[in-house]
Amino acid sequence: MKKPWAIVCIVVGLLVVLGPGKDLVIRSAVIVAAKAVAGVDVKMGYFSLSLMGQSVKIRDVRVYNPEGFPTQEVMVDIPGIDVQLDTFAFLKNTLHVKYMRLDLREARVIKNQNGKLNVNSLKFAEKKDGGRKSGLVVKEKSPREMAMKFDLVSLNIGKVIMEDYTGKGDGLKVSVYDVNLKEKEFRNMTSATQLASVVMLTAMTPAGVQGAFSLGAKVLGGAVGSASHTVGGVLKTIKNRLGD
Repeated sequence: MKKPWAIVCIVVGLLVVLGPGKDLVIRSAVIVAAKAVAGVDVKMGYFSLSLMGQSVKIRDVRVYNPEGFPTQEVMVDIPGIDVQLDTFAFLKNTLHVKYMRLDLREARVIKNQNGKLNVNSLKFAEKKDGGRKSGLVVKEKSPREMAMKFDLVSLNIGKVIMEDYTGKGDGLKVSVYDVNLKEKEFRNMTSATQLASVVMLTAMTPAGVQGAFSLGAKVLGGAVGSASHTVGGVLKTIKNRLGD
């Protein structure tokens, strides 16, 4: 079996040959990885990778509701993601993000008639039982997964909309929270799951969503798992598609 660094070199070489066509290939693979992390439908309007600049630009990302909620409605609207990469880290089987700017325009949190939250139905989130409050928990990391490192993530959040269907006689209750969070920084995260959880935690906290603070203790304290195996899957997908 070929060594990881050899596979990466082959992929990078082929991407250079393909030129602009590489963006379409990687965009598809990134969407597959995002769906694997969240377990829901994800759409992306624009993707561009600069090998020389070691940068990635992603635009118009929309994450849709999980099953049991209106699946055609957008749960998270992210107009822009800008990334600075250490591309040489791939030679060590590592995804190293030196800087990421993530602009979240709107997050829509839905509590259905049974009191279940759409955010707790995401793949990287599970609902606790046994009389405890609902919260997000994460899986343990497998030693075979690709290592990930996010040096600095700058997060901007516009607003959070809370739709509560638990009212008996009042029907739907809608609350809008203008968060207007600017350049909230997080450092030294080590997995895609941790990044996704931190983003959702930061969005949910102003809305007072039950379980947000218990999630924060786990995520920000470092007791998190990893979905980094999906990145290894992205590389494999790119290699397979380029070889077709």
